Amino acid sequence: MKWISSWNMIVFLCHPVLSTTEEMMNIGLTLHDLNFYDGSSEILIAGMQHARQLQAAIDKQHAWISQLQATKVELQEWRRKGKRLLYSMMPRHIAQMLQQGVVANSICESHKLITVLFCYTLDFKDVIQKLSPTEIVQSINQMVIVFDKCSKKYDVFKVETKADSSYMIVSGIQERPQQRRVSNM
Repeated sequence: MKWISSWNMIVFLCHPVLSTTEEMMNIGLTLHDLNFYDGSSEILIAGMQHARQLQAAIDKQHAWISQLQATKVELQEWRRKGKRLLYSMMPRHIAQMLQQGVVANSICESHKLITVLFCYTLDFKDVIQKLSPTEIVQSINQMVIVFDKCSKKYDVFKVETKADSSYMIVSGIQERPQQRRVSNM
């Protein structure tokens, strides 16, 4: 502390104890107000840089978490699509056995009575010559939709659908007893 008579003031040499730059700015100080010879400004600057690095790491971690969550949702969607595709290719109970790790060669089943139905649209080649490509796709799609609804309703297994409007279903391979499902269809 020193009295300066020409200024009519007492000069008190000190340095403030600051924990953050926000605190420094709130009390009206800048880096130029700090003593450059005691290292307090360097400590404050190093703390600011460390805080920025921490914030950048936190932001990067949040971005990574968001990306991971999106990837998880996408993975669940692909698994759902894969199961749906698998169940459309084989009976559900066989697909579930394969998913549980049962060796494919050990899943041989014997059925006392099965019924196989092949359905084919008569004069399909003649019919498609009269239609535009869009109408062909729409008509085949409508037939397949109707057959799929009937397959689900009468609990038969759809084996195959081909682009030439043929349809193959099998009854009697499900776990439930057969009840004239194909003839009902």
